[in-house]
Amino acid sequence: MAIFVWKGKNRYGDVVDGERVAKSIADLTRTLKREQITVFDVSKKRVEIQIPFLKREKVSLKELSVYSRQISVLVDADLPLIQSLTMLADQTKNNYFKTVIQTIRKDVEAGSTLNEAKRKFPKVFDSLYCNLVASGEQSGSLDVMLRRLAEYLESIVKLKAQIKQAMTYPVAVLVFSIVVTTFM
Repeated sequence: MAIFVWKGKNRYGDVVDGERVAKSIADLTRTLKREQITVFDVSKKRVEIQIPFLKREKVSLKELSVYSRQISVLVDADLPLIQSLTMLADQTKNNYFKTVIQTIRKDVEAGSTLNEAKRKFPKVFDSLYCNLVASGEQSGSLDVMLRRLAEYLESIVKLKAQIKQAMTYPVAVLVFSIVVTTFM
């Protein structure tokens, strides 16, 4: 498996590009053909040297809840999805999450559904998130589903903060008692 950088035209004649993991150029071309994309340029991506522990490939729950809230508001305001994703990518400070959003935008621009594009990032969007987005897309109420997802994620963030706050005092007492016991 290798990463390929490609350019092509979608079914509307728009020039689209992206990166995909595939076994070969022929495999990539077949996959994109199924998505109604005519490929006219493919090249293997150069391998970059990366130090894993220095690269932050994580999206916090708070960032995900803010993203979900913002995209639900933008979709509810009838802004085009591509424009909404572009705006959110520009506003995001987390470079990894910015790359994820830009890739999702490119995939949606190429003709994928939002759900299909998000499923490519299981570390960021779990199956519940993707299934609810798919349900919203199919029922025509994507804005409602995204708002519910945002509320759900916000409640989880709030609950984690409350648990953390509730555990602070017992941990402090435990540490203090260990210190006192050690020096007696």
